[in-house]
Amino acid sequence: MSSLYIYIGAGVLVILAAGLIPLFIRRGLRKEDSEAQYWDTQNRWLVETFDNFDVAVYGFRGSGKDVIFAHAINLKAAKHYSNIYYNADTEVRDIKDLNVGGNEYPVRQDRALLTVD
Repeated sequence: MSSLYIYIGAGVLVILAAGLIPLFIRRGLRKEDSEAQYWDTQNRWLVETFDNFDVAVYGFRGSGKDVIFAHAINLKAAKHYSNIYYNADTEVRDIKDLNVGGNEYPVRQDRALLTVD
């Protein structure tokens, strides 16, 4: 009689396992799909932000500020200037080459306006 209970218990376990394993697999696949959709949305937002606005990233030393720029550059896949090589589309330049010209902003010194050359 006790062996009958063992066989019934084993049968119930097999039936439960056969039913639960596909549920766990489906749940994992749905989670991967939702995570992929989340990151696609975040990547679209990042590219739109870099395209439409001036971007400044700040943080502590070693916090990955350059990684956000590298990721945005990789997502855009367009020609770009940088002082660091990111990919084949990078044209590496010195920082001094990437300037906007002389400083013509008037500076007030002793209540007189001077220009800085």
